[in-house]
Amino acid sequence: MTGITTTSANGGANFISYGSGTISNKGLCYSEQPSSTINELLVSAGSGNTNFTCQIPDLNPNTTYNVRSFITLDSAIIYGNEASFTTSGSANWQLETLPLTGVTNTSANGGANFISYGSGNISNKRLCYSEQPSSTINELLVSAGSGNANFTCQIPDLNPNTTFNVRLFVTLDNTTIYGNEQSFNTLTNPVSLVTTYDCSSLSGFTTYYEGMNNSYGAWGLSGSGYDGSCLIAPNPNNSGNLGSTVGLHYIELATNFNNNGFIELWLNTFKRGNNNLIP
Repeated sequence: MTGITTTSANGGANFISYGSGTISNKGLCYSEQPSSTINELLVSAGSGNTNFTCQIPDLNPNTTYNVRSFITLDSAIIYGNEASFTTSGSANWQLETLPLTGVTNTSANGGANFISYGSGNISNKRLCYSEQPSSTINELLVSAGSGNANFTCQIPDLNPNTTFNVRLFVTLDNTTIYGNEQSFNTLTNPVSLVTTYDCSSLSGFTTYYEGMNNSYGAWGLSGSGYDGSCLIAPNPNNSGNLGSTVGLHYIELATNFNNNGFIELWLNTFKRGNNNLIP
């Protein structure tokens, strides 16, 4: 075997002598156990009786493999001699994805510790995160450079009130190694305070009635105001979650109903230029 790396190696076979028959398939079969067969992992090299070389990919670091050539001759499987090799690097990489801190409605701080590591070159290390479990490098990413030093970084541009799953990954030579996964929930958008003059009065409010006998008219408004703290919720188009609204508008009508009839009241407190949500 030649060109052995952390995750791959090159192998091949020579046809020293051969006779009649059709070789419909040839290649290398390999396993961590001796006497590998075509029922294990294999790499095909086509057909015919010409010598060949091929690459065995996606191997584990610091692992011993046994490999031998095979051919399919008519209906029979014929194996060549077996060779062993060991990939480089360490099989004992221990990577810890840290619990998330500093969580807000749109960001969080994450990081990782390298508990143990061996040989091999870390060309890239990042945090990958997703709303789904087992996030991968095909999801959202935050880069933290290269090398095996511990790191922390910020995950930005998150959605409020959402659960995310995050884990470390490193690119070790040509393979990707993941750490454990951590989950966290971003906060809901905060409620914001409205200036008092937007809520302190219902000045300009008028009452209007329409009777069942088609009579109509206006009642006088003797007073109005606001009792309590005036808050508005976040924009529901952005967060989908309304915050708390505290306080109570009130009006005083200069009319005596004498316990007869009823009144429906529509109240519009929208102030042009403000995004107010008021009871």
